[in-house]
Amino acid sequence: QVLFMYGMGFTAAGDASLMITLNPLFTAFLAVLFLKERMTWRLLGGLMLALAGVAVLFLASPNTDIPTMDRWIGNTFIAGSALAWAASTIVMKRVMTQTPEDAHEPLSPLHLTVWSSVVGLLILTPWASIEAQDASWSAPSLEAWMGIVFLAVFSTVVAYVWFADGIRTIGAGPAAFYVYLVPPFGILGGQRLLDETPGASLAVAFALIVGGVLLAQSKQTAPEQAS
Repeated sequence: QVLFMYGMGFTAAGDASLMITLNPLFTAFLAVLFLKERMTWRLLGGLMLALAGVAVLFLASPNTDIPTMDRWIGNTFIAGSALAWAASTIVMKRVMTQTPEDAHEPLSPLHLTVWSSVVGLLILTPWASIEAQDASWSAPSLEAWMGIVFLAVFSTVVAYVWFADGIRTIGAGPAAFYVYLVPPFGILGGQRLLDETPGASLAVAFALIVGGVLLAQSKQTAPEQAS
């Protein structure tokens, strides 16, 4: 979440919504590394295709009103947040389906949300206090308070609980596919609310990234598996 917020401070909402779709691909690679799943040529091919989409996004974004270096920094932060999200998806699946030796049952989505929020509070509070020393304080406007409440209640608590429950119900892989709903909402919201410029390059980048992820997660046919 920290990487995502820092990234949004540098890049456009449309760019960020596309970068976050790398999450399922990162999830697949982490599953190879930590869950002993098999590396396939489809996974490697999907990675190459998705990286081509990222290159289009870095080099040909229509949001030229943002300095190029700022966009690159922001997009890199967003990619880091997608990687962190992928790691948390695997961890969430494990703790909600496996019962520890000293517990009676796995964590529920609500319990997981509460404990992750507590840990996040302990980690981020010292960091925030250091940044607050250099900040110029002013009373937030009503619009700012509405944004803070919406971010805290709906974008964080409700969304996190529902996503965790979805992972427990349908699994980490299928749940990750819902990330493809992010770009349409992100690009449309950026255009309507932030006056960002949609362009053909965003469509090309989206097609390459999503195509790469779909290739990486596609099932092999019987002849391919036999070979």
